[in-house]
Amino acid sequence: MTGQPDFDTIITLLEIVEGRDPAATSVTRFDEDHEVLLSTQAEVVESLAGDAPAELDKDEMRALLDRIEQDIDRNRELRSAVAARQASAPGV
Repeated sequence: MTGQPDFDTIITLLEIVEGRDPAATSVTRFDEDHEVLLSTQAEVVESLAGDAPAELDKDEMRALLDRIEQDIDRNRELRSAVAARQASAPGV
């Protein structure tokens, strides 16, 4: 990785993902969000493991990583609920 991740962008991304309305979000969107969250998680883990000076200190990066992991878990739960709802809907 070259440089540090853009933490402001990551935080904005998390706010968008966390703000999604499950009633108006498709399974596909949840799948796309999941991929982005996993990629973002990898960036933060790599940054946390590195020795380069960072925008955030190690504790802040760990807190951000925890937030990403919680969002991954929430995304999986919401995706499953939406998929089940769609599967049980008439005409699907």
